[in-house]
Amino acid sequence: MKSRANQQQLKDDFEDYLNGFSPYVQDILANFEFRGVLARLSKNDGLHTLIEKFLDPDINLSPNPVLNGDGSVKHPAMDNHSMGTVFEELVRKFNEENNEEAGEHWTPRDAVRLMTTLMFRPIADQVKSGSYLLYDCACGTGGMLTVAEETLRKLSAVHGQKVETHLYGQEINPETYAICKADRLLKGEGQNAEHIVGGADKSTLSHDAFPVQEFDFMLANQPYGKSWKKDLEEMGGKDGMLDPRFSVMHRGEPLSLVTRSSDGQLLFLANMASKMNHKSALGSRIAEVQTVRHCSRVTPVRAKATSGAGCSRTTGSNHRRAPSQSVLPHGYLGLDDVKSVWIGCPPLDQQKAICNILDVRCAGIIQAMAKIEVEIGLIQEYRARLVADVVTGQLDVREAARSLPDVEAFEEVAGDSDVAAIDETDDEDEIA
Repeated sequence: MKSRANQQQLKDDFEDYLNGFSPYVQDILANFEFRGVLARLSKNDGLHTLIEKFLDPDINLSPNPVLNGDGSVKHPAMDNHSMGTVFEELVRKFNEENNEEAGEHWTPRDAVRLMTTLMFRPIADQVKSGSYLLYDCACGTGGMLTVAEETLRKLSAVHGQKVETHLYGQEINPETYAICKADRLLKGEGQNAEHIVGGADKSTLSHDAFPVQEFDFMLANQPYGKSWKKDLEEMGGKDGMLDPRFSVMHRGEPLSLVTRSSDGQLLFLANMASKMNHKSALGSRIAEVQTVRHCSRVTPVRAKATSGAGCSRTTGSNHRRAPSQSVLPHGYLGLDDVKSVWIGCPPLDQQKAICNILDVRCAGIIQAMAKIEVEIGLIQEYRARLVADVVTGQLDVREAARSLPDVEAFEEVAGDSDVAAIDETDDEDEIA
């Protein structure tokens, strides 16, 4: 690389190298907009540095571990869940001011394991050797599919069964879709890479990538609190929608599952329900993340619901293969949790009285703080002057040290027990 005459020549050679890869890789590069990045790097003389970083022997970004000569692991593998963690950290770092981005592309590993445990463990002894199809309609970087695949294989092996898995996923975010597809290719799973569909124009709601496919196991952490108005318009609006995924027949009457356009998360559940396998002895099992607001409404059945979210909840809760719910611990704090917190406030006149008391009580502390800040400034100014005098030779440090007086140790500061307590009764009387 260092022998290249200039950055333009290096860019041309590197692009020729990239052009030699398969159409799958070209799709990944296109969704990363990588060639546009190359142009900017080349213009700023940064392409050489980037290539060197990727060739650094101390960095391993592949899904396979790097081994030492004796077979021990030098650098562990980077699976797609770990890559998702890296991606989410980059999103957090460079888009911290945009709260909508936080947590959008990635689900914590322990939450995924909870979902897969609920989905597989109850029927682990019923899974027979054979092929199974797994589907994530909002697959992100593919971490949930990977954990689901690992869990199914481990549980099957415990019961002496050997299973073959085929992973299917759809993702609208170009970058996370590219990570997911790249992971399939790097693992040598080209057949699964073909089943990962995505890009900015590949919304699961308006552009179903698998309209006639049925799946054995499905899981998703779909967007919630997100408007799907654009999808609704592309699908002909509520009155003109013909998509069979979002309507059911109930007692001979067609019922619409279309929800309000401000939040389409229940439509992802309807999408998965429409793809359930009715031919298998096991049927299909679905694990899905829902907000507390929606989960709290799944159990009650609305007999008179004729359309929208109420109908979606009724259909889901009546289905025999949707047996359980699980609520994540309080560590997973979401917007709905914050909205539901009650904060007690005293009457306005009592609030004003409290503020007045605090002003009086804290006046002495505030004055002391102001005085200390002035003294700190004077000490800092004196220190700067001493340093300058020593550096310029105007002050002999050894002579100055000999003239310093002996200082006795400070007396121990009085403990809390020596501090007089404030009479709370007086405060209450003042507020009243």
